[in-house]
Amino acid sequence: MRDRIVAFDVARSFAIYGMILVNFWLVLGSPESRWSWLVVIIEGKAAATFVVLAGVGLSLLVSRKAGGQGILLRRAVFLFVLGLLYSPLWPADILHFYGVYLLFGAFLVKVGNGWLLLAYILSMVGFLLLVPIIDYETGWDFDTFTYNDFWTPVGMVRHLFYNGFHPVFPWLSFLVAGIWLGRQDLMDTRVRVRILLIGMSLVIPSFLVSRIGSAMGGDTAYVLGTQPMPPFPFFIFMGTGTAFMVVILCAYATDHFRLGWLAETGRMSLTIYVVHVVIGLGILFAVGILEPDFTFFAVYSTAFFGFLVAFSHYWLKRYRRGPLEFLMRRLAG
Repeated sequence: MRDRIVAFDVARSFAIYGMILVNFWLVLGSPESRWSWLVVIIEGKAAATFVVLAGVGLSLLVSRKAGGQGILLRRAVFLFVLGLLYSPLWPADILHFYGVYLLFGAFLVKVGNGWLLLAYILSMVGFLLLVPIIDYETGWDFDTFTYNDFWTPVGMVRHLFYNGFHPVFPWLSFLVAGIWLGRQDLMDTRVRVRILLIGMSLVIPSFLVSRIGSAMGGDTAYVLGTQPMPPFPFFIFMGTGTAFMVVILCAYATDHFRLGWLAETGRMSLTIYVVHVVIGLGILFAVGILEPDFTFFAVYSTAFFGFLVAFSHYWLKRYRRGPLEFLMRRLAG
């Protein structure tokens, strides 16, 4: 069972690295390079992996703790409030979305696998039904990438459920996939192979279809694409499959290698999520490096991830949890 937990934490650390690459790349002016396509591929997939792993965490928490659903509801409130407080600093915040995901997850975590599959599909259908009703660009100023009416009741609901950075419809599908994944026995080789094949069967067709859509251009490129905004179904399939493949590859890796430092990084993902903006981007803004070339961007992103790995290791040698993880446990259980 411990190996299973380490695999999930290691997967979370790789998602952290992907998050840093994507967010630094977007904020620092998307420096062009022959290698920039790698970051484009990662875009949205790292965040999707985080949400899938959050679903895994829900499954494990409820299976091991009495009153787990109550804890989830309290954590949902904690993350929603923390995210709203963080949003003025980081408008692309995902924490307040997490709060809403967990509200749904607290109930979905107890249903059977058939109902989970239905919820996975309905989350995507919910988004598709809203597309012809509400213009996806409503509320957005894409020149500055700001959401103008975020702090109004109507704007916040629209942003949360439809056209924000990580809207409940269809991003809830990732959480549902994670709940299912958390129920699987990753110590069983046959289970690992099945999940890996599921991941590949989602990723490969999605990639091929998106290439066809890209060649056709226009609205077809969006509908068949795997870009995170707008999040049409092939993005959900690609994100789910990627997360499944990353988890299984990490499970195999932990069988053969000691990856304790990476696992510790994954255990501090909430703290690191805030730190990568406050410190990682804060340093660049402080010294005025806002449009670096691709080499500087890649080296700085990787070096900062290395710093976070070391920071997590030495912090957890002294304390059981990261600062924000401790605060969440203290206030929400």
